[in-house]
Amino acid sequence: MAHRSPSETPAKFGRARLRVPAPLPRSIPDGLWDDLFAALDCDRDRALLECFVSSGARTAEFLGLVPEDLDWADQRIWVI
Repeated sequence: MAHRSPSETPAKFGRARLRVPAPLPRSIPDGLWDDLFAALDCDRDRALLECFVSSGARTAEFLGLVPEDLDWADQRIWVI
C-alpha cells in the first residue's frame, strides 16, 4: 500500500469464497439401474454395461480399446 496517499481511505479487498466440497459422483438409484439392466436384450450388452460401470474407466479410454487390449483368460482390460 506504499503507492497510495495516506489521505485516501484504503481499498477493501474481498475475502476468498468459502471452499465448497467437491460434488458427489453422479449416480442413478438402484431401481433405475435394475430397470436399465433388465431392458438390455442380450448378454453381450449387459456385460459391456457392467464392464463400463464397474471399471471406473473414462469414456475415452473405452472408445480407444482394440482387441489386443483384452485379456480374456485373466479377465483384464488394459486402458491408456
